[in-house]
Amino acid sequence: MFEKVLIANRGEIALRIMKTCARMGIATVAVYSDADRNALHVRVADEALRIGPARASASYLDVTAVVDAARRAGADAIHPGYGFLSENPALPEACEAAGITFVGPPAAAMRLLGDKSAARRLAAEHGVPVLPGVEATEDDGALLSAATSIGFPLMVKAAAGGGGRGMRLVASSDDLPAALAGARHEAKAAFGDGRLLIERAVVGGRHVEVQVLADAHGGAVHLGERDCSVQRRHQKVIEESPAPGIDDPLRQRLCDAALAVAAAAGYVNAGTVEFLLDRDGRFYFLEVNTRLQVEHPVTEMVTGLDLVELQLRIAAGEPLPFTQDDVRSTGHAIECRIYAEDSGRGHLPSSGRITYFLPPQGDGVRVDSGIESGSVVPAEYDPLLAKLIVHAPTRAGAVERCARALEACAVEGVKTNLGLLQAVVAHEAFAAGAFELGLLESMPPGAFAARLPRDVLLAAAAFDVGPFETARGDDPWQGLGAWRASGRVQLEYVYHGRSFAVDAERIASRRDAWRITADGEAREIEIAAGIVGDIILSEGGSETAWRVRREAAHLIIERNGRRYALARPAPSRAGVLRTAAAGTGEMRAPMPAVVVRVLVSVGDHVTARQPLVVLEAMKIEHIIGSSIDGVVQHVRCAVGQRVAEGETLVEVTAGVQPGDPAP
Repeated sequence: MFEKVLIANRGEIALRIMKTCARMGIATVAVYSDADRNALHVRVADEALRIGPARASASYLDVTAVVDAARRAGADAIHPGYGFLSENPALPEACEAAGITFVGPPAAAMRLLGDKSAARRLAAEHGVPVLPGVEATEDDGALLSAATSIGFPLMVKAAAGGGGRGMRLVASSDDLPAALAGARHEAKAAFGDGRLLIERAVVGGRHVEVQVLADAHGGAVHLGERDCSVQRRHQKVIEESPAPGIDDPLRQRLCDAALAVAAAAGYVNAGTVEFLLDRDGRFYFLEVNTRLQVEHPVTEMVTGLDLVELQLRIAAGEPLPFTQDDVRSTGHAIECRIYAEDSGRGHLPSSGRITYFLPPQGDGVRVDSGIESGSVVPAEYDPLLAKLIVHAPTRAGAVERCARALEACAVEGVKTNLGLLQAVVAHEAFAAGAFELGLLESMPPGAFAARLPRDVLLAAAAFDVGPFETARGDDPWQGLGAWRASGRVQLEYVYHGRSFAVDAERIASRRDAWRITADGEAREIEIAAGIVGDIILSEGGSETAWRVRREAAHLIIERNGRRYALARPAPSRAGVLRTAAAGTGEMRAPMPAVVVRVLVSVGDHVTARQPLVVLEAMKIEHIIGSSIDGVVQHVRCAVGQRVAEGETLVEVTAGVQPGDPAP
């Protein structure tokens, strides 16, 4: 077995690999860019080496820098995690040349399966169904000609890479030229390869994948399937195992097909074979991910296996320690990806400092995280912060446990998708296991607002106005005592990024009685202290006990095994109004980003919603459009420039010529 492993990655996956290495007695080496100098994975590793500036292309994507770091550290193996170099055959080739073991498949298998056209051919040659499509090319004319015979809707895909980059769903021939141009630009930027292929799109349907393991001695097994159909922009959001609604005969056919593709490619180590499943139960080969998947924990939860350990043992030359007959799947597991993004603003990425992180705990709950309170979320990398995984004996139990765990999770300082995750898990189609790939798109943006029971707000307000100890020195509400005495307080709480206003008014005729209005409903309650941190709310002759405690600027509220963490902005006297500035013709960056394209010049006439600038943040391109019809007065950004949130990019004025003063 290896003595020292360098992990060519960052964040939660680097920490996940370190956990297994520590258990196996293997020393770990972290690598970091300038943006990650103080990151958690750097501090947890046994040693850490800088490999370059913040830009991923000059650090985490630099094969030479990664291998040189392994040499300097004396590492005898490199684990790539997922993303970055994990599917770049140049890394295993460089490892071989340096006498370092690569924890993953051979470069030849990676190169073959990393080309979507070649992988499609391989699957078809071995009897695995594929969708009608054409070979990858940079010739748009050939793709446009082929589209007519394939039929619409169709999918445009980058021949290299993955993660939803370079993919476009196209509904008609009119939309195809623009889709090809956009996908090719994204593919070249992400993978350095502009070849595209097109294939028939599956309307509705689901995304199902099979985890496979193969050793260098001819042993190969599958570990069952996962459903990854809750997606946004072709990127997975929620995954689970086993896939709901799949019977044993279909499961066997899927798993047999996955093993056939792996064997045909000469695959060794852990990999995932992905399929599309249509509404009639037919499946089609999609691609092979030649690495550990983000969603591997759901497989670990139902099988009891450690996939990272198995990867390491296979890479060290050991045979698989079990056969297919030994693999058992028990219960049901669900994973939610917690992203730094603003679901209320078109899922824009959010970077900054994590001011507070409180992960959920409990039986059947696992959190794989790369953050802690105080961590910085850089704008340069993927917005994934943590993964919340739950396991229960049944799917219904797992859905319920997942909902409770999402309630108990708190991430502040950046926007997150916790409200979105709550909405999906509560959706009746998801609860019934009867959802398709379009589930998220079918939900209105308003559905993604965080959910908080009214009684929790009532308990929070009761604690803050009730007869309890005065605020501590580190509590932001130090003025509350005086305002409480005035008989009327306006309170605000923040939960999963959403603000909730509560109005509390003392009922003068009754001791410690208040009229509290929360979420539009007024309730009259009496408040008393219970035992060791409990508060007792009496209403209409019935009593309810809550456990409430202060944690700096937060209230932690618990009852019946459920927990909520509410942030507490400073209170105000009732009646204070907050206003927002009116919009202007200045187009500003909605988040920290890099300018990748400027589409207009001074003097150009533009129309509302016309694209002006393309930004890239956290691996996603964002088009900034004009808010009005008018003339471009100033362009205040350039390609390659880093811009801050709120920074002006382009100024457009209606009816004014360039250089004229604004009206």
